[in-house]
Amino acid sequence: MLPPKVTVCALSYNTGEYTELAIRSALASNYPNLEIICIDDGSTDSSPELLDDLARELGFKFYRNEKNTGIPESCNLGLDLAEGKYFILIGDDIMLPNRIDGDVEILEANPSIGFVCGRARLIGHDGQALKGYEEWSSRGPEGLFQENPEGVWSRGSKIFTPTASYRTATLRSLGGWDTQFDTEDKPMFISERISGWGRNEITTLYRKHEKNYSKRFRPGALRDEVELLERFGIKVPRWAVILRLLSRAHFWMLFLNFSGQEARLALEIAGKGKLAWTTSSKGFKAIYLASTCLFRPNRAVTRHTARYFRGR
Repeated sequence: MLPPKVTVCALSYNTGEYTELAIRSALASNYPNLEIICIDDGSTDSSPELLDDLARELGFKFYRNEKNTGIPESCNLGLDLAEGKYFILIGDDIMLPNRIDGDVEILEANPSIGFVCGRARLIGHDGQALKGYEEWSSRGPEGLFQENPEGVWSRGSKIFTPTASYRTATLRSLGGWDTQFDTEDKPMFISERISGWGRNEITTLYRKHEKNYSKRFRPGALRDEVELLERFGIKVPRWAVILRLLSRAHFWMLFLNFSGQEARLALEIAGKGKLAWTTSSKGFKAIYLASTCLFRPNRAVTRHTARYFRGR
């Protein structure tokens, strides 16, 4: 007798070579009842052709959006097409052999939970452990847990999406991914208090590379923070909102162009537009970057900050 069918939905946007590796890692698990769906979200490079050829070779379903619709829309398309009892999203990451069997075992043994998430280890574009992070792995809850709005806003979601396996019926009962949010990371589970399960095992290799979606400056991700407050009526001081948005903006300011537009938009979204003009000054950037190094001391931040002050 076959185990429950699992749908693995692979999303790609100009990352065809990494998506191919992700798909092959899912197939390498040798899970006997697997459905693969691949969705290209309007790529502008050769990814669609590469993935279409791969679909013909390996026999999975391939769909191509004519234009880039965003991650939540593509997630929902995959969910509409899915035939599996369980649903997994992948993009450019590698699933380890223990992932699918272990997640299905937990979901089958706990019919009241809606999802399982594990831990991840960082790899670079070449698939090797990221230098300086060889022993690092993501941390999350162990055993049964629930999300709550205040916790998601103040500390972030406990669900590390690249490691998550979902109950398809639960996703559909919640209406799928919320397209008002910028990414799939904002959990849909908090409004209904859906329980999940945390595995204290590394199940996924999380790939960091220049095409990562998280490395694109997205004002929508800042607006998500305010939307979460308003939707769930979370009461926090205005200064906390400002600091939160500036903290979110620091990544793009450090790793992209240091133009100050990231922090400027953060202040505008926080309702402090009159202060926004100061963010392009050298004094603001010096203070901002110095405080970043103070509160987030790690090798990458130090390296990028040094490059900035040398006149990148």
